[in-house]
Formats: sequence, structure tokens, C-alpha cells
Amino acid sequence: MSKKEVKLGGTMEKELVISILEEILSSMKKGQLILQSGEESFSLMPSSELKMEIKAKSEKYKEKIEIELSWQKNQKPAPTIQDSIIGEKAEQQHDQVPSENSSVRPEQKNATSNAR
Repeated sequence: MSKKEVKLGGTMEKELVISILEEILSSMKKGQLILQSGEESFSLMPSSELKMEIKAKSEKYKEKIEIELSWQKNQKPAPTIQDSIIGEKAEQQHDQVPSENSSVRPEQKNATSNAR
């Protein structure tokens, strides 16, 4: 498989940098990064486990921060926020429905839930 690479860089206003970083964050939450620079574009699918390195440096006339994210391809994609919300709702519904083998009455279950 050939290597694909898109680079974005240069001097730009802080607000534009913030906008780009926010777009990256939003895309990560959705589970897919679509990168484009000029006519070059492709997408990345972050897995559920990422390696993150942050390096900051301050010198006499210059400060710098580097953020690097990497992951193994072909692993389970990272869950999206929508997946998390659906999972939380399913857990809440499961907690509200007593099982057939449960001897806890609803009023007892609420007292137990509130004690947590």
C-alpha cells in the first residue's frame, strides 16, 4: 500500500489555528478525519485506542507545542459520541427493568440506586 500524506502548515492567525484544531476534534468525535490540502485529500479512521504524545518547549524568543496522535489501522474504530449516548441510554433502561430473578421491588431498587 502506498503512503498518503497531507501537510498543512505555515504562519496563520491564532483564530484560524483554533478553528482547524476544533474541526479536527469534531471529526475525531465522529470517528473519521477527512484531511484536505489543495487537491490532495483522504480520510483516517481512528481506532478506539490511540497513542498521544505532547511536547512543549519554551526558549528565549520562541515557544512551541507538538501534539502527535497515532493508532494501529484495522482495529475497531473509536466509538462516536452518538454510540456513547446510545450505550448510556441502554444502560439506563437496563437498570430500570428488574430481571425475572430479581427479588428487589421498585421502591427497594430506587433506595438502592440512591445509595450509590
